[in-house]
Amino acid sequence: MPFCICTALERSRTPDSILVFAWQLHYNMRQQRVVSPAAGFRRRSEIFLYHFLLLYRVSLVEPVHIILFSFGFKYGPPEADTVFDVRFLPNPYWVPELKPFTGLHQPVAQYVLNNSTGQEFLISVEFFLEFFLGVHQKAGREEIRLAVGCTGGRHRSVAVTESLRRFLDGQPFTADVFHRDIDRE
Repeated sequence: MPFCICTALERSRTPDSILVFAWQLHYNMRQQRVVSPAAGFRRRSEIFLYHFLLLYRVSLVEPVHIILFSFGFKYGPPEADTVFDVRFLPNPYWVPELKPFTGLHQPVAQYVLNNSTGQEFLISVEFFLEFFLGVHQKAGREEIRLAVGCTGGRHRSVAVTESLRRFLDGQPFTADVFHRDIDRE
């Protein structure tokens, strides 16, 4: 009796079991293509259907949307799922040449991040975020709010937030970035 895709799909009630089923079929088809490249119309139509199922299931997994923002503790903490306190990093506020600028400016970002503490912190946070965001995506979370705070919200938190934005650009997540207190004095 020939294999019937309808029967197999009826047995696969959950989206995850359909995904496993589609991956197994995809692997088997790739193996068969090497042995028998001249498949009949029925085989090609099944291949199309299997590939469609695989693409459909993968497209159902929505990426986690991340709202990443900087803030100043002196203006109050924000509502967030996770808050990173970066007040331990070097403070450009006390450097007269850097004080008028923000963490968006390269000299300020370099002052804050280009030291052993800044680099170690970024590596640790990036490692944490890979785990943290992956777990939340598997759990079905749609949105995660990450906040980075320093004293005034103009220098250190902005520089770190921008660095994390660049890190997240290379990840399968969507992200919006806001600097809540960057224009305050």
